[in-house]
Formats: sequence, structure tokens, C-alpha cells
Amino acid sequence: MQLRLDRLAVPSSLSDGTLRCRRCTIDEHDLLTRWRIVHEEEVYGRTATEVTLREARSLVERLCTRGELFVLEVAGDRAAMCTFNARLPDTVQIGGVHTLRSMRGRGYGRSVVAGALLAARAEGAAAAILFTGKDNQAALRAYRALGFERVGDYGLVLFDA
Repeated sequence: MQLRLDRLAVPSSLSDGTLRCRRCTIDEHDLLTRWRIVHEEEVYGRTATEVTLREARSLVERLCTRGELFVLEVAGDRAAMCTFNARLPDTVQIGGVHTLRSMRGRGYGRSVVAGALLAARAEGAAAAILFTGKDNQAALRAYRALGFERVGDYGLVLFDA
């Protein structure tokens, strides 16, 4: 899916300040590592092991250091996260969108993506891309609500190490 960022439909709860999207901070590494592990279990079927824990921690630290990991706050509580999986001067790729199970169904995933895209747009990006499974109807609805349009199909192959 792709979106020209000048066409981003920002959720009202984000634009009116009810929700706050921001870059992660160093003191959140432990929490966001746990979230990343849950995300990997749910999306990729990976089992939490010492190896996946180290990989998740390394990824969180790297993304946080580069300013590419975003957190959504609801009344001061963290509810969702997303990342830039890749970045070019004019385009970002959204990935790692995860909402706490207890917070799902409230538009928080859509809001964290919108917040990250607002930051990217402010820094000069003009477009965004992402992908999700055809069966992930909640994500598809959220991305379409932001203005994303389908542009093709993708395949993902995961190899066991």
C-alpha cells in the first residue's frame, strides 16, 4: 500500500491532542522489546527464545537511536508502537505496528502510524509505503482510513536459522 503524505487523513483524536505520538526514549527499551516479542509471535509465529529476545532488543535499541520507533500515548499510558522499516529521503516504509491487546479496536494502531507519518512529512518525506496480509482486515481498514491505497501484492519468506 502507498500514500502521498500530503493526502494523509489524520485522526481527529491525534490532531486535537487527545492522543500523543512521539519517538521512543531510552528508558522504554525493555517495554518495547517485550512488545516486539509479542508482535513477532503474533505476526510471524516466532517463539520467544533467548535469541529472539536479543534480536528484538537490538532492533529496538537501533530504531530508537535512529529516531525510527514511535509510541502512542493515551492519557499518559503507552498503547501502541510502529517503526520505519526503511527510509529514503522522500519515502518511509511503515512496519512493526503493534497495539497492546487490551487497547485494540480503538484506532490506536491507525493513530500511531499517522503520528509517525506526520513526523516523516515534517522531515521532508513525501510518501509512505507498507504491507499487511490480505486477511488482516482491521489493519487494512486502518490504513485505508489514513488514505493508503493498494498498489500490488507482496510475498514474505521466513527462513529458520
